[in-house]
Amino acid sequence: LIAGQNNINVLVDEAHGPHFALSPLLPHSAGDFDVDAWVQSPHKILCSLTQSAWLHIKGQKMNINKVMSWLELMTSTSPSYILMASLDLTRALMQDEGKELIEYTLELAQHARHQINKFSPFYCVGSEVVGKRGIFDIDLSRLMVNVSSAGYTGHMVQEILIDKYNIYPEYSDFYNVYFLLSFSNTKKDIKHLVKALSCFKERCKLKDLPKPPYILPNKVMKPKKAFFKDGEFLPLKDCIGRIIKKELILYPPGIPIVMPGEVLDKNHVEYILQILKMGGSCQGIKGNLICVVK
Repeated sequence: LIAGQNNINVLVDEAHGPHFALSPLLPHSAGDFDVDAWVQSPHKILCSLTQSAWLHIKGQKMNINKVMSWLELMTSTSPSYILMASLDLTRALMQDEGKELIEYTLELAQHARHQINKFSPFYCVGSEVVGKRGIFDIDLSRLMVNVSSAGYTGHMVQEILIDKYNIYPEYSDFYNVYFLLSFSNTKKDIKHLVKALSCFKERCKLKDLPKPPYILPNKVMKPKKAFFKDGEFLPLKDCIGRIIKKELILYPPGIPIVMPGEVLDKNHVEYILQILKMGGSCQGIKGNLICVVK
């Protein structure tokens, strides 16, 4: 509404939602709302090749000729016809069989949810959480398994699943492990996952999980200026009070904790070290070194 009143185009990042429009059980797609464009990554959920994406444009507000000019400036003069062919094949498959394939995926996910909740000490979240704790909607084709109430961090469970059972979750955090299902999965896959999760035994609930610092970093330099400054790599623990040159991003959720031009303080260092100690990851750290302005 605010963007429309000020004649500003609205572009939505819907990377993880190329399947939303194919089932009423899924959240609404961005195209159902008053937006001008939205981007989807069918390689994440559907079946196109990695690095391929769709850009959808709706209405007359955005000038198509200008959009094409921008794309020509940003993209290669030698595009991959393999990627483009995979996008078109995915589009054709979704047009012909998409609703049936997504319905199968949702049924498989619901079966997995029921089996996990029945046979493992963990809790697989379902539609019952919608409308609670600020949750507006949920993608039921994914499995979000809460493991913290059984005494584990998501990082612990993910590591064991990979090392012992050859199961690779999509990602994990302190509280949950996330699994991405598709119409390529089968009940045999679900049986293997449930069997692995059922081998975990309930433990005492976790205490004193790291909490992010709620004080914003002190910005002393514009990001562009910090980026072009000479830098040096130093141990993280030795960088308190130094200006960051390369952003530090905890994943998940993929949100920067300190940006270029900001000063790293003691609270940030302690929090990052706790995250790493408990199995988390931080982009911007190589070994135990980070890049600061020289």
